[in-house]
Amino acid sequence: GLRCLRDTPHQENDESLGQALPPVTPPQYGDLIFWKGHVAIALDAETVINATGGPMLTVVEPLAAIDARAKAESGQGRTVGRRLL
Repeated sequence: GLRCLRDTPHQENDESLGQALPPVTPPQYGDLIFWKGHVAIALDAETVINATGGPMLTVVEPLAAIDARAKAESGQGRTVGRRLL
């Protein structure tokens, strides 16, 4: 029931989309986790669900795996998290 902007750069900075969390904050179920140009939903502190860019599938995978890919591709890991209120 929350209004959510379409693009990740806008979602990442949208104060109406919950509380901003530093990237080192362990995620909880339902938290949004952002990387440059990508967002995932936390299932717990170590696992997320997200849509992949290549095969265009929705997958459950370790948060550490996405973070490592992001660092390898852009040199930057998680940028911020958002805890929906």
